[in-house]
Amino acid sequence: MVKIYCKNTGTSKEFVEGTSLGDISQEFEFDKPYDILAAKVNNVAQGLRFKVYHSLDVEFLDYRTYTGRNFYCRSLCFLLYKGIKDLFPDSRLIIRRPISKGYYCSVDKGNGSEITEADVDAIRARMLEIVDQNVPFRRHEARVEDAIKSFTALGATDKVKLLETCGDVYITYYTLGGTADYYYDELVPSAGYLKTWSVSLYRGGVLLRVPDRHHPEDLAPFREQPKTFGVFQESHRWNSIMELGNVGDVNEAILSGKASDLIQIAEALQEKKIVQIAEEIERLSRKTVIYTVMDTLKYLYKNGRLSNTSYYIANLGRIKPIMHCSYDLSGGKAIIVAKPFGTARAMRYVTDRLREAPPDPRHPIYVMYSYDRDNALKLADRIRQAGFAVEDRQIVPVGAVVGAHVGRNACAISYIKT
Repeated sequence: MVKIYCKNTGTSKEFVEGTSLGDISQEFEFDKPYDILAAKVNNVAQGLRFKVYHSLDVEFLDYRTYTGRNFYCRSLCFLLYKGIKDLFPDSRLIIRRPISKGYYCSVDKGNGSEITEADVDAIRARMLEIVDQNVPFRRHEARVEDAIKSFTALGATDKVKLLETCGDVYITYYTLGGTADYYYDELVPSAGYLKTWSVSLYRGGVLLRVPDRHHPEDLAPFREQPKTFGVFQESHRWNSIMELGNVGDVNEAILSGKASDLIQIAEALQEKKIVQIAEEIERLSRKTVIYTVMDTLKYLYKNGRLSNTSYYIANLGRIKPIMHCSYDLSGGKAIIVAKPFGTARAMRYVTDRLREAPPDPRHPIYVMYSYDRDNALKLADRIRQAGFAVEDRQIVPVGAVVGAHVGRNACAISYIKT
C-alpha cells in the first residue's frame, strides 16, 4: 500500500500500488465544479493515467489552472488534427499561433483547393463524433529510430526533423483512433473530456476557440486582433525567408553550423523594420493633433510662464486656456489657441475643432488627463455625442512630468487627422 496526501483536501489515504491518478481522484471528496484534467505529483505535472508506486503528495487540477489548460488545449489540438486527417488524409495542419482567445491554424487539404465553410462544418461534425464516442488518447513509448520510420511513412516531415535532432533515445507519442501525433507533454485521458470548443473559418484558415479560463463551461470571448495577426503574419514571412518552418528546421540549421547566418539575417530584418517604424512615426507625427484644456494656471505661473497680472485676471475670469500642438499650425510646438471662460466652453471648443479637422478612422482618439479623471470623462462624453468613438481604454493618464506643467484636472485629446 502507498499513502497519498491530497493537497485539495489536506487529508491522506492509502491505495494499492499501481493505482492511477484518475482512480485516486474519485476517492477524495472535494469541490469539483469542473472535470479534473491533470495533477501535480510532488509538484510535477502528470496525466491522470499516471500510476503511483510509492507515497506522494498530489494536487488535482481542472481547467482553471495553468497546467489544466495546457493539458486541455494540447488534447484539443490533437482532436482538430484527427478530424482534419479523417476527412482529408493528405492534408497538413499547422497550428500557427494563439490569437483572439484561441489558436489560428492553416490547413493545406492536399488537393490544391482552399478550405471552405463547408469543410469547416464537416471537420466540426467529425470532431463532435469523436468526442461523443469518448475515443481515448493512447500513450506509446518507442525508440526514436522506430518513431522516425513511422512518421516518415505518414509524411510528417516536420516531426521527422524534430525527432532526428532531439537527441533522445526513446520518445513518447500519442494516438487517437489510429492517428498518431507527437507532443512533448501529457494529454487528457480521452476525447470525452473536451466538452467546450469551437472551430470556424477565419482569415483563410481555421480558428480553434477554447474555453474561458474562469468559466470553462463557456467559450473565451472572441475579440478581433488585426494588428496582432499582422505581426504574426510578418513573423511567418521572416521565418520563410530564413527557411525555418518549424523547430526541427531550427535544430537542423544550428547543427549544420548556420546559426550565425540565421542571427545576421534576423538582425537585418529587424533593422529594416526599425527604419520602417521610424518613418511611420515621422509621417504620423506630421498629422498628429493635440488639444489640452487647462483647469488651473498655477503651474504655468510657478514655472514663470505667466506674469502676476495675467495669472490674477485669468483666475478672476475663470479662463481655461487651450493649448494646441500640431505640425501644420505650430510646427510641433505648443501654443495657446483660445481662452474660453469655463471648462464647458473649453470642451465645446475642442469638440468643434475635432469636427473641423476629423480624425483618421484607422487610428483611435485618445483622451488624456492629469491626476483627476473626471474632466476627461466629461470630454470623452462630448466627443461621443459629436459622433466619434472613444473607448474607455482610450482614456489614459499623462506622465508626472507633463502633469507638472499643465496642472491638476487638465484634460486633452490626441488624434491623427485625416
